[in-house]
Amino acid sequence: MERALVQVPLTTITRLELHGFADASGKAYGTVVYLRLTHSDGRVETRLVAAKSRVKISKGLITRSVRSLILVEPAESS
Repeated sequence: MERALVQVPLTTITRLELHGFADASGKAYGTVVYLRLTHSDGRVETRLVAAKSRVKISKGLITRSVRSLILVEPAESS
């Protein structure tokens, strides 16, 4: 699993909340985890921590070319 660092400037943060959300059906699911940061000047900022989704492919409903686009692995980030 690829890992990344989410940098948070704690010197200006008055409140830090970790939120998670998930939803699913028989055909798909999606999840997200994010940080909600409140700064001392009242600004609110969000930072994505992780997200995942999956859609079940139903044979016969999606053309072969569309299926190949869906199944392509994402490029690695530098």
